Amino acid sequence: MRRLRTHHRVYVGLIPTGYLNLEVIARTIKEGMLYCGVHRSIAEIERLNPKTRFQTLLRPDLSQVNAVSSKNGYTHPEITRATIDEFLKLSKDTLKHATSQILVSDFGGAENRLQMANGSSETYRQSGYYTFEKMFPSEVQVLPFEETTQSRYLLSKGDLQGFDHVKKGINFFSPEIQTSRAFADSDFTIYCPKLKTNLITDGLLASIAMGSIYPNPRQYLSTHVVDMLEICNPGLIISDGIVAGVGSQYFGFQGHELGVMLISNNTVAHDYIASMIFGLDPAKIDHLKLAAIRGWGPGSLSEIEVGGAGIDTVKLLTKKTDFWDFHRNNFQSFSEMGLPFEILADMSTKKSISQLYFSDWLQETYRRLPNPENMKSWPKISVVIGRHTTLATLPYPSQKTVLLFGSDAINAFEPLISKYRSPLGIRFRGFGVEFCWVQLKNAKKHFLVKVKGRPPLENLLFRALVIVDLATGRFFSNPHSMIKDIFKKEFFIKNLKKKFSDTWKKIPFLNTERNLSSSAETVLTYKLLQNRWWAGSMLTHVETSIENDSKREYSQRHEI
Repeated sequence: MRRLRTHHRVYVGLIPTGYLNLEVIARTIKEGMLYCGVHRSIAEIERLNPKTRFQTLLRPDLSQVNAVSSKNGYTHPEITRATIDEFLKLSKDTLKHATSQILVSDFGGAENRLQMANGSSETYRQSGYYTFEKMFPSEVQVLPFEETTQSRYLLSKGDLQGFDHVKKGINFFSPEIQTSRAFADSDFTIYCPKLKTNLITDGLLASIAMGSIYPNPRQYLSTHVVDMLEICNPGLIISDGIVAGVGSQYFGFQGHELGVMLISNNTVAHDYIASMIFGLDPAKIDHLKLAAIRGWGPGSLSEIEVGGAGIDTVKLLTKKTDFWDFHRNNFQSFSEMGLPFEILADMSTKKSISQLYFSDWLQETYRRLPNPENMKSWPKISVVIGRHTTLATLPYPSQKTVLLFGSDAINAFEPLISKYRSPLGIRFRGFGVEFCWVQLKNAKKHFLVKVKGRPPLENLLFRALVIVDLATGRFFSNPHSMIKDIFKKEFFIKNLKKKFSDTWKKIPFLNTERNLSSSAETVLTYKLLQNRWWAGSMLTHVETSIENDSKREYSQRHEI
Protein backbone atom coordinates (compact mmCIF):
# COMPACT_ATOMS: atom_id res chain seq x y z
CA MET A 1 0.00 0.00 0.00
CA ARG A 2 1.40 3.38 -0.98
CA ARG A 3 1.91 5.74 1.95
CA LEU A 4 0.64 9.29 1.75
CA ARG A 5 3.02 12.25 1.71
CA THR A 6 3.03 14.05 5.05
CA HIS A 7 4.90 16.95 6.62
CA HIS A 8 6.59 14.56 9.11
CA ARG A 9 9.74 13.54 7.30
CA VAL A 10 12.75 11.38 8.20
CA TYR A 11 15.78 11.09 5.95
CA VAL A 12 17.78 7.87 6.39
CA GLY A 13 21.42 8.35 5.38
CA LEU A 14 23.93 5.50 5.30
CA ILE A 15 27.51 6.28 6.38
CA PRO A 16 29.56 3.08 5.89
CA THR A 17 32.93 4.76 6.41
CA GLY A 18 32.45 5.89 10.02
CA TYR A 19 33.69 9.36 10.99
CA LEU A 20 36.61 9.31 8.55
CA ASN A 21 34.86 10.45 5.37
CA LEU A 22 33.72 13.95 6.27
CA GLU A 23 32.48 14.62 2.73
CA VAL A 24 29.91 11.83 2.97
CA ILE A 25 28.69 13.13 6.34
CA ALA A 26 28.36 16.70 5.01
CA ARG A 27 26.57 15.56 1.87
CA THR A 28 24.13 13.43 3.88
CA ILE A 29 23.29 16.34 6.18
CA LYS A 30 22.80 18.69 3.21
CA GLU A 31 20.48 16.28 1.40
CA GLY A 32 18.58 15.58 4.62
CA MET A 33 17.98 19.26 5.35
CA LEU A 34 16.69 19.85 1.83
CA TYR A 35 14.44 16.79 2.08
CA CYS A 36 12.98 17.99 5.39
CA GLY A 37 12.34 21.47 4.00
CA VAL A 38 14.55 23.37 6.44
CA HIS A 39 15.01 26.22 3.94
CA ARG A 40 11.24 26.75 3.80
CA SER A 41 10.99 26.68 7.60
CA ILE A 42 13.61 29.37 8.24
CA ALA A 43 12.22 31.52 5.40
CA GLU A 44 8.76 31.36 7.02
CA ILE A 45 10.21 32.24 10.43
CA GLU A 46 11.99 35.27 8.96
CA ARG A 47 8.73 36.39 7.35
CA LEU A 48 6.78 36.08 10.61
CA ASN A 49 9.48 37.57 12.82
CA PRO A 50 11.73 39.86 10.74
CA LYS A 51 14.94 41.05 12.39
CA THR A 52 18.60 41.55 11.61
CA ARG A 53 19.93 38.49 13.46
CA PHE A 54 18.60 34.96 13.04
CA GLN A 55 19.49 33.14 16.28
CA THR A 56 19.77 29.35 16.14
CA LEU A 57 20.17 27.11 19.18
CA LEU A 58 22.07 23.87 18.57
CA ARG A 59 22.01 21.29 21.35
CA PRO A 60 24.22 18.19 21.04
CA ASP A 61 23.84 15.16 23.30
CA LEU A 62 26.62 15.54 25.86
CA SER A 63 24.90 13.85 28.81
CA GLN A 64 27.63 11.21 29.03
CA VAL A 65 31.17 12.31 28.15
CA ASN A 66 34.04 10.13 29.30
CA ALA A 67 37.19 9.06 27.47
CA VAL A 68 36.94 5.48 28.76
CA SER A 69 33.44 4.54 29.90
CA SER A 70 31.32 6.75 27.64
CA LYS A 71 33.35 7.54 24.54
CA ASN A 72 30.41 6.22 22.49
CA GLY A 73 27.74 7.94 24.59
CA TYR A 74 27.80 11.46 23.13
CA THR A 75 27.43 13.18 19.77
CA HIS A 76 30.66 13.06 17.82
CA PRO A 77 31.99 16.61 17.19
CA GLU A 78 32.34 15.93 13.45
CA ILE A 79 28.56 15.51 13.23
CA THR A 80 28.05 18.83 15.00
CA ARG A 81 30.69 20.58 12.85
CA ALA A 82 29.10 19.38 9.61
CA THR A 83 25.66 20.42 10.91
CA ILE A 84 26.90 23.94 11.71
CA ASP A 85 28.66 24.28 8.38
CA GLU A 86 25.76 23.11 6.23
CA PHE A 87 23.15 25.08 8.18
CA LEU A 88 25.17 28.31 7.88
CA LYS A 89 25.46 27.79 4.12
CA LEU A 90 21.73 27.08 3.80
CA SER A 91 20.71 30.06 5.93
CA LYS A 92 22.92 32.44 3.95
CA ASP A 93 21.21 31.35 0.74
CA THR A 94 17.72 31.53 2.29
CA LEU A 95 17.65 34.51 4.64
CA LYS A 96 17.05 37.83 2.87
CA HIS A 97 17.80 40.37 5.59
CA ALA A 98 19.09 38.56 8.69
CA THR A 99 22.51 37.12 9.45
CA SER A 100 22.69 33.68 11.06
CA GLN A 101 24.31 33.03 14.45
CA ILE A 102 24.45 29.71 16.29
CA LEU A 103 24.59 29.04 20.03
CA VAL A 104 25.92 25.59 20.98
CA SER A 105 24.92 24.65 24.52
CA ASP A 106 23.90 21.90 26.94
CA PHE A 107 22.80 21.38 30.57
CA GLY A 108 24.24 20.15 33.86
CA GLY A 109 27.95 20.87 34.22
CA ALA A 110 28.21 21.29 30.46
CA GLU A 111 31.33 23.44 30.68
CA ASN A 112 33.47 20.41 31.51
CA ARG A 113 31.73 18.14 29.05
CA LEU A 114 31.97 20.65 26.21
CA GLN A 115 35.70 20.67 26.90
CA MET A 116 36.08 16.87 27.09
CA ALA A 117 33.92 15.96 24.08
CA ASN A 118 36.73 15.53 21.56
CA GLY A 119 35.59 12.37 19.79
CA SER A 120 39.14 10.95 20.06
CA SER A 121 40.10 13.35 17.27
CA GLU A 122 43.27 15.43 17.16
CA THR A 123 41.28 18.40 15.85
CA TYR A 124 39.21 18.61 19.04
CA ARG A 125 41.62 17.09 21.55
CA GLN A 126 42.58 20.31 23.32
CA SER A 127 39.35 22.33 23.32
CA GLY A 128 36.59 19.87 22.44
CA TYR A 129 33.42 21.65 21.33
CA TYR A 130 34.98 25.04 22.04
CA THR A 131 37.00 24.50 18.85
CA PHE A 132 33.90 25.56 16.89
CA GLU A 133 34.37 29.16 18.00
CA LYS A 134 37.72 29.19 16.17
CA MET A 135 36.36 27.33 13.15
CA PHE A 136 33.39 29.70 12.74
CA PRO A 137 34.47 33.05 14.23
CA SER A 138 31.66 35.55 14.98
CA GLU A 139 29.09 32.99 13.80
CA VAL A 140 29.19 30.34 16.57
CA GLN A 141 29.20 30.74 20.34
CA VAL A 142 29.71 27.79 22.71
CA LEU A 143 28.15 28.50 26.09
CA PRO A 144 26.73 26.21 28.83
CA PHE A 145 23.10 26.84 29.75
CA GLU A 146 24.20 27.53 33.33
CA GLU A 147 25.82 30.75 32.13
CA THR A 148 22.78 32.02 30.24
CA THR A 149 19.92 34.18 31.53
CA GLN A 150 17.08 32.26 33.20
CA SER A 151 13.35 32.52 32.50
CA ARG A 152 10.22 31.09 34.06
CA TYR A 153 8.13 29.20 31.49
CA LEU A 154 4.45 28.86 32.37
CA LEU A 155 3.17 25.70 30.71
CA SER A 156 -0.11 25.71 28.87
CA LYS A 157 -0.25 22.32 27.20
CA GLY A 158 1.67 20.13 29.65
CA ASP A 159 0.45 18.72 32.93
CA LEU A 160 3.13 18.75 35.62
CA GLN A 161 0.86 18.69 38.64
CA GLY A 162 1.57 15.96 41.16
CA PHE A 163 5.28 15.47 40.37
CA ASP A 164 8.26 16.28 42.56
CA HIS A 165 9.74 18.81 40.16
CA VAL A 166 6.60 20.99 40.06
CA LYS A 167 6.74 24.59 41.15
CA LYS A 168 3.44 26.43 41.31
CA GLY A 169 3.20 29.58 39.25
CA ILE A 170 2.96 33.13 40.44
CA ASN A 171 -0.81 32.77 40.96
CA PHE A 172 -0.51 29.36 42.65
CA PHE A 173 -2.34 27.42 39.98
CA SER A 174 -0.13 27.12 36.91
CA PRO A 175 2.88 24.76 36.73
CA GLU A 176 6.11 26.27 35.51
CA ILE A 177 9.68 25.34 34.62
CA GLN A 178 12.68 27.56 35.12
CA THR A 179 15.36 27.09 32.52
CA SER A 180 17.49 28.98 30.02
CA ARG A 181 16.21 32.07 28.24
CA ALA A 182 17.99 30.80 25.12
CA PHE A 183 14.96 28.67 24.25
CA ALA A 184 12.69 31.71 24.01
CA ASP A 185 15.29 33.91 22.29
CA SER A 186 16.14 31.39 19.57
CA ASP A 187 14.38 31.58 16.23
CA PHE A 188 15.25 28.01 15.27
CA THR A 189 16.43 24.97 17.25
CA ILE A 190 18.54 22.00 16.16
CA TYR A 191 19.00 18.82 18.21
CA CYS A 192 21.93 16.50 17.51
CA PRO A 193 21.17 13.42 19.62
CA LYS A 194 23.22 10.27 19.91
CA LEU A 195 21.37 7.08 19.04
CA LYS A 196 21.72 4.93 22.16
CA THR A 197 19.75 2.69 24.46
CA ASN A 198 18.74 2.99 28.10
CA LEU A 199 16.47 0.81 30.24
CA ILE A 200 15.08 3.74 32.22
CA THR A 201 13.73 5.47 29.10
CA ASP A 202 12.01 2.27 27.92
CA GLY A 203 15.02 1.31 25.81
CA LEU A 204 15.54 4.46 23.72
CA LEU A 205 17.54 7.63 24.22
CA ALA A 206 17.04 9.95 21.26
CA SER A 207 15.69 13.43 20.54
CA ILE A 208 12.66 13.64 22.88
CA ALA A 209 14.67 12.34 25.85
CA MET A 210 17.15 15.17 25.22
CA GLY A 211 14.44 17.52 26.44
CA SER A 212 15.32 16.62 30.01
CA ILE A 213 17.43 19.34 31.58
CA TYR A 214 18.66 16.80 34.11
CA PRO A 215 22.16 15.44 33.38
CA ASN A 216 21.33 12.63 35.79
CA PRO A 217 18.94 10.05 34.25
CA ARG A 218 17.77 8.95 37.72
CA GLN A 219 15.50 12.01 37.64
CA TYR A 220 14.00 11.08 34.27
CA LEU A 221 10.23 11.36 33.88
CA SER A 222 8.44 10.72 30.60
CA THR A 223 6.02 13.58 31.31
CA HIS A 224 8.88 15.99 31.94
CA VAL A 225 10.67 15.45 28.62
CA VAL A 226 7.37 15.80 26.76
CA ASP A 227 6.52 18.98 28.69
CA MET A 228 9.85 20.40 27.53
CA LEU A 229 8.62 20.17 23.92
CA GLU A 230 6.31 23.04 24.81
CA ILE A 231 9.39 25.13 25.59
CA CYS A 232 11.67 23.80 22.87
CA ASN A 233 10.37 21.80 19.92
CA PRO A 234 13.34 21.50 17.53
CA GLY A 235 12.75 22.19 13.87
CA LEU A 236 15.64 19.96 12.81
CA ILE A 237 17.02 16.75 14.30
CA ILE A 238 20.30 15.28 13.04
CA SER A 239 21.21 12.14 15.00
CA ASP A 240 24.55 10.40 15.22
CA GLY A 241 23.98 6.69 14.66
CA ILE A 242 27.25 5.97 12.89
CA VAL A 243 28.42 4.25 16.08
CA ALA A 244 25.42 3.58 18.32
CA GLY A 245 25.78 3.53 22.10
CA VAL A 246 24.49 0.33 23.67
CA GLY A 247 24.69 -0.20 27.39
CA SER A 248 24.09 1.87 30.47
CA GLN A 249 23.38 5.54 31.03
CA TYR A 250 25.01 5.14 34.44
CA PHE A 251 28.13 3.14 33.72
CA GLY A 252 28.91 3.85 30.08
CA PHE A 253 28.12 2.67 26.58
CA GLN A 254 29.61 0.06 24.34
CA GLY A 255 29.96 1.18 20.74
CA HIS A 256 28.32 -0.79 17.92
CA GLU A 257 28.83 0.22 14.32
CA LEU A 258 25.43 1.04 12.83
CA GLY A 259 26.46 3.36 10.00
CA VAL A 260 23.34 5.52 9.83
CA MET A 261 22.28 9.12 10.33
CA LEU A 262 18.65 10.13 10.82
CA ILE A 263 17.63 13.65 9.77
CA SER A 264 14.09 14.77 10.54
CA ASN A 265 11.90 17.83 10.98
CA ASN A 266 9.91 16.28 13.85
CA THR A 267 11.10 14.76 17.12
CA VAL A 268 8.35 12.15 17.37
CA ALA A 269 8.87 10.96 13.80
CA HIS A 270 12.63 10.76 14.36
CA ASP A 271 12.30 8.72 17.56
CA TYR A 272 9.69 6.48 15.95
CA ILE A 273 12.12 5.42 13.22
CA ALA A 274 15.00 5.19 15.74
CA SER A 275 12.98 2.84 17.93
CA MET A 276 12.26 0.64 14.91
CA ILE A 277 15.99 0.41 14.15
CA PHE A 278 16.63 -0.84 17.70
CA GLY A 279 13.78 -3.35 17.41
CA LEU A 280 11.66 -1.56 20.03
CA ASP A 281 7.88 -1.15 20.00
CA PRO A 282 7.10 2.61 19.79
CA ALA A 283 3.75 2.00 21.52
CA LYS A 284 5.61 0.80 24.64
CA ILE A 285 7.90 3.83 24.95
CA ASP A 286 6.12 6.16 27.37
CA HIS A 287 7.53 9.52 26.29
CA LEU A 288 7.07 8.70 22.60
CA LYS A 289 3.47 7.62 23.11
CA LEU A 290 2.66 10.64 25.29
CA ALA A 291 4.19 13.07 22.77
CA ALA A 292 2.02 11.64 20.00
CA ILE A 293 -1.11 11.89 22.18
CA ARG A 294 -0.43 15.57 22.87
CA GLY A 295 -0.12 16.26 19.16
CA TRP A 296 3.63 16.81 18.87
CA GLY A 297 4.02 14.29 16.07
CA PRO A 298 2.76 11.19 14.27
CA GLY A 299 1.26 8.25 16.09
CA SER A 300 1.89 5.63 13.41
CA LEU A 301 4.33 4.79 10.64
CA SER A 302 1.78 5.67 7.96
CA GLU A 303 2.02 9.32 9.03
CA ILE A 304 5.80 9.46 8.45
CA GLU A 305 7.44 10.02 5.08
CA VAL A 306 10.78 8.20 5.01
CA GLY A 307 13.36 9.32 2.44
CA GLY A 308 16.97 8.64 1.60
CA ALA A 309 17.72 4.94 1.93
CA GLY A 310 14.05 4.39 2.75
CA ILE A 311 12.00 2.22 5.06
CA ASP A 312 13.45 -1.00 3.63
CA THR A 313 16.88 -0.01 4.93
CA VAL A 314 15.36 0.64 8.36
CA LYS A 315 14.06 -2.94 8.40
CA LEU A 316 17.49 -4.26 7.39
CA LEU A 317 19.13 -2.29 10.20
CA THR A 318 16.62 -3.82 12.61
CA LYS A 319 17.88 -7.27 11.66
CA LYS A 320 21.41 -6.07 12.38
CA THR A 321 20.56 -4.80 15.86
CA ASP A 322 18.77 -8.07 16.71
CA PHE A 323 22.21 -9.55 17.49
CA TRP A 324 23.14 -6.80 19.95
CA ASP A 325 22.91 -7.17 23.71
CA PHE A 326 20.44 -4.50 24.82
CA HIS A 327 20.54 -5.58 28.49
CA ARG A 328 16.92 -6.69 28.46
CA ASN A 329 17.61 -9.63 30.78
CA ASN A 330 15.47 -9.83 33.89
CA PHE A 331 16.50 -10.80 37.40
CA GLN A 332 15.69 -14.45 36.75
CA SER A 333 18.51 -14.66 34.22
CA PHE A 334 21.01 -13.69 36.93
CA SER A 335 19.75 -16.45 39.19
CA GLU A 336 20.23 -18.92 36.35
CA MET A 337 23.80 -17.66 35.98
CA GLY A 338 24.50 -18.56 39.61
CA LEU A 339 24.48 -15.10 41.19
CA PRO A 340 23.80 -15.67 44.93
CA PHE A 341 21.37 -12.74 45.16
CA GLU A 342 17.77 -13.40 46.10
CA ILE A 343 15.90 -10.65 44.23
CA LEU A 344 12.52 -9.78 45.78
CA ALA A 345 10.80 -7.52 43.25
CA ASP A 346 7.16 -7.21 42.21
CA MET A 347 7.08 -8.15 38.53
CA SER A 348 3.29 -7.96 38.25
CA THR A 349 3.44 -4.24 37.45
CA LYS A 350 5.72 -2.07 35.35
CA LYS A 351 9.29 -1.97 36.63
CA SER A 352 10.14 0.96 38.86
CA ILE A 353 13.19 3.14 38.28
CA SER A 354 14.95 1.42 41.20
CA GLN A 355 14.42 -1.99 39.61
CA LEU A 356 15.67 -0.73 36.26
CA TYR A 357 18.72 0.87 37.80
CA PHE A 358 19.70 -2.19 39.86
CA SER A 359 19.26 -4.44 36.82
CA ASP A 360 21.32 -1.96 34.82
CA TRP A 361 24.06 -2.05 37.45
CA LEU A 362 24.15 -5.86 37.51
CA GLN A 363 24.38 -6.01 33.71
CA GLU A 364 27.21 -3.51 33.51
CA THR A 365 29.11 -5.10 36.40
CA TYR A 366 28.88 -8.52 34.74
CA ARG A 367 30.04 -7.09 31.42
CA ARG A 368 32.96 -5.04 32.76
CA LEU A 369 34.50 -7.30 35.39
CA PRO A 370 37.75 -9.01 34.29
CA ASN A 371 36.30 -12.36 35.39
CA PRO A 372 32.49 -12.28 35.63
CA GLU A 373 32.43 -15.84 37.00
CA ASN A 374 33.67 -14.43 40.32
CA MET A 375 30.17 -13.05 40.89
CA LYS A 376 29.11 -16.59 41.82
CA SER A 377 31.34 -16.29 44.91
CA TRP A 378 29.71 -13.08 46.12
CA PRO A 379 27.89 -13.08 49.48
CA LYS A 380 24.42 -14.57 49.72
CA ILE A 381 21.98 -11.74 50.36
CA SER A 382 18.33 -10.90 49.77
CA VAL A 383 17.65 -7.71 47.82
CA VAL A 384 14.24 -6.03 48.08
CA ILE A 385 13.61 -3.61 45.21
CA GLY A 386 10.77 -1.38 44.11
CA ARG A 387 7.16 -0.90 45.07
CA HIS A 388 5.09 -3.90 46.18
CA THR A 389 1.34 -3.59 45.72
CA THR A 390 0.41 -6.19 48.36
CA LEU A 391 2.19 -8.08 51.12
CA ALA A 392 1.58 -11.26 49.13
CA THR A 393 4.06 -10.04 46.51
CA LEU A 394 6.76 -9.57 49.17
CA PRO A 395 7.72 -12.89 50.78
CA TYR A 396 9.99 -13.17 53.78
CA PRO A 397 13.67 -13.14 52.80
CA SER A 398 15.60 -16.38 53.06
CA GLN A 399 19.06 -14.87 53.57
CA LYS A 400 20.45 -13.46 56.80
CA THR A 401 21.52 -10.16 55.22
CA VAL A 402 18.86 -8.07 53.49
CA LEU A 403 19.49 -5.03 51.28
CA LEU A 404 16.50 -2.67 50.97
CA PHE A 405 17.21 -0.80 47.75
CA GLY A 406 15.16 2.38 47.45
CA SER A 407 12.53 4.20 49.48
CA ASP A 408 9.70 2.11 48.00
CA ALA A 409 11.40 -1.11 49.15
CA ILE A 410 11.91 0.31 52.65
CA ASN A 411 8.23 1.25 52.94
CA ALA A 412 7.09 -2.13 51.59
CA PHE A 413 9.33 -4.08 53.99
CA GLU A 414 8.33 -2.15 57.13
CA PRO A 415 5.12 -4.18 57.82
CA LEU A 416 7.20 -7.38 58.01
CA ILE A 417 9.32 -6.06 60.89
CA SER A 418 8.30 -7.10 64.40
CA LYS A 419 10.94 -5.15 66.33
CA TYR A 420 14.42 -3.71 66.03
CA ARG A 421 17.11 -5.64 67.93
CA SER A 422 20.13 -3.34 67.55
CA PRO A 423 22.34 -2.83 70.64
CA LEU A 424 20.65 -0.36 73.02
CA GLY A 425 17.94 0.08 70.39
CA ILE A 426 20.26 2.13 68.21
CA ARG A 427 19.86 2.11 64.45
CA PHE A 428 23.10 3.09 62.85
CA ARG A 429 23.04 5.76 60.16
CA GLY A 430 26.06 6.99 58.30
CA PHE A 431 27.05 8.25 54.87
CA GLY A 432 23.44 8.05 53.67
CA VAL A 433 23.03 4.37 54.59
CA GLU A 434 21.18 2.88 57.59
CA PHE A 435 21.89 -0.59 58.95
CA CYS A 436 20.50 -2.49 61.94
CA TRP A 437 19.39 -5.88 63.27
CA VAL A 438 15.66 -6.66 63.17
CA GLN A 439 13.32 -9.47 64.07
CA LEU A 440 10.59 -10.16 61.55
CA LYS A 441 7.08 -11.38 62.27
CA ASN A 442 8.16 -14.93 61.36
CA ALA A 443 10.52 -14.77 64.41
CA LYS A 444 13.70 -14.78 62.30
CA LYS A 445 16.49 -12.26 62.75
CA HIS A 446 18.04 -10.38 59.83
CA PHE A 447 20.68 -7.75 59.26
CA LEU A 448 19.11 -4.88 57.28
CA VAL A 449 20.94 -2.39 55.09
CA LYS A 450 18.68 0.46 53.93
CA VAL A 451 19.43 2.77 51.02
CA LYS A 452 16.94 5.59 50.41
CA GLY A 453 16.08 7.19 47.09
CA ARG A 454 14.03 6.66 43.92
CA PRO A 455 16.47 5.29 42.88
CA PRO A 456 19.31 5.76 45.37
CA LEU A 457 22.35 7.73 44.35
CA GLU A 458 25.13 5.71 42.78
CA ASN A 459 27.63 6.37 45.56
CA LEU A 460 25.09 5.22 48.17
CA LEU A 461 24.80 1.86 46.42
CA PHE A 462 28.54 1.31 46.63
CA ARG A 463 28.57 2.30 50.32
CA ALA A 464 25.78 -0.20 51.02
CA LEU A 465 27.69 -2.94 49.20
CA VAL A 466 30.75 -2.25 51.34
CA ILE A 467 28.63 -2.66 54.49
CA VAL A 468 27.10 -5.88 53.14
CA ASP A 469 30.52 -7.26 52.28
CA LEU A 470 31.86 -6.47 55.73
CA ALA A 471 28.75 -7.79 57.51
CA THR A 472 28.93 -11.15 55.75
CA GLY A 473 32.66 -11.46 56.42
CA ARG A 474 33.47 -12.00 52.75
CA PHE A 475 35.77 -9.01 52.45
CA PHE A 476 38.53 -10.58 54.54
CA SER A 477 37.92 -14.29 53.94
CA ASN A 478 37.28 -14.39 50.18
CA PRO A 479 39.81 -13.13 47.61
CA HIS A 480 36.89 -12.62 45.20
CA SER A 481 34.66 -10.63 47.49
CA MET A 482 32.08 -8.32 45.95
CA ILE A 483 33.87 -5.06 46.71
CA LYS A 484 37.31 -6.34 45.69
CA ASP A 485 35.94 -7.52 42.35
CA ILE A 486 34.10 -4.28 41.67
CA PHE A 487 36.93 -1.93 42.52
CA LYS A 488 39.59 -4.08 40.90
CA LYS A 489 38.55 -2.71 37.54
CA GLU A 490 40.12 0.68 36.85
CA PHE A 491 36.83 1.88 35.37
CA PHE A 492 35.07 1.72 38.71
CA ILE A 493 37.78 3.68 40.50
CA LYS A 494 38.85 6.62 38.36
CA ASN A 495 35.97 7.23 36.02
CA LEU A 496 33.12 6.99 38.50
CA LYS A 497 34.94 9.39 40.79
CA LYS A 498 35.41 11.84 37.93
CA LYS A 499 31.82 11.33 36.86
CA PHE A 500 30.45 12.26 40.28
CA SER A 501 32.76 15.25 40.77
CA ASP A 502 32.58 16.78 37.29
CA THR A 503 29.48 15.77 35.37
CA TRP A 504 26.90 16.19 38.10
CA LYS A 505 28.51 18.70 40.43
CA LYS A 506 26.28 21.52 39.16
CA ILE A 507 22.67 21.30 40.27
CA PRO A 508 20.22 21.50 37.34
CA PHE A 509 17.76 24.36 37.22
CA LEU A 510 14.60 22.30 37.40
CA ASN A 511 14.67 21.40 41.08
CA THR A 512 12.08 21.98 43.77
CA GLU A 513 14.76 22.13 46.45
CA ARG A 514 16.01 25.38 44.97
CA ASN A 515 14.01 28.59 45.14
CA LEU A 516 13.02 29.94 41.79
CA SER A 517 14.46 33.38 41.15
CA SER A 518 11.78 36.01 41.55
CA SER A 519 13.67 38.24 39.11
CA ALA A 520 13.51 35.71 36.27
CA GLU A 521 11.34 36.88 33.41
CA THR A 522 8.10 34.96 32.91
CA VAL A 523 7.40 33.45 29.48
CA LEU A 524 4.00 32.12 28.42
CA THR A 525 4.69 29.12 26.21
CA TYR A 526 1.64 29.62 24.00
CA LYS A 527 3.20 32.90 22.84
CA LEU A 528 6.38 31.23 21.55
CA LEU A 529 6.72 31.26 17.78
CA GLN A 530 7.18 27.48 17.63
CA ASN A 531 3.76 26.95 19.22
CA ARG A 532 1.78 29.12 16.82
CA TRP A 533 -0.04 26.03 15.46
CA TRP A 534 -2.01 25.64 18.71
CA ALA A 535 -1.68 29.12 20.24
CA GLY A 536 -5.17 30.35 19.36
CA SER A 537 -7.11 27.49 20.93
CA MET A 538 -4.67 27.27 23.83
CA LEU A 539 -5.19 30.92 24.78
CA THR A 540 -8.85 30.24 25.48
CA HIS A 541 -7.92 27.10 27.42
CA VAL A 542 -5.44 28.98 29.60
CA GLU A 543 -7.82 31.84 30.37
CA THR A 544 -10.57 29.38 31.29
CA SER A 545 -8.18 27.38 33.49
CA ILE A 546 -7.01 30.53 35.25
CA GLU A 547 -10.58 31.65 35.95
CA ASN A 548 -11.66 28.21 37.26
CA ASP A 549 -8.60 27.81 39.49
CA SER A 550 -9.00 31.32 40.89
CA LYS A 551 -12.62 30.63 41.80
CA ARG A 552 -11.65 27.32 43.41
CA GLU A 553 -8.88 28.95 45.44
CA TYR A 554 -11.19 31.75 46.59
CA SER A 555 -13.89 29.30 47.72
CA GLN A 556 -11.35 27.20 49.66
CA ARG A 557 -10.04 30.25 51.51
CA HIS A 558 -13.49 31.53 52.49
CA GLU A 559 -15.30 28.31 53.28
CA ILE A 560 -16.74 28.14 56.79
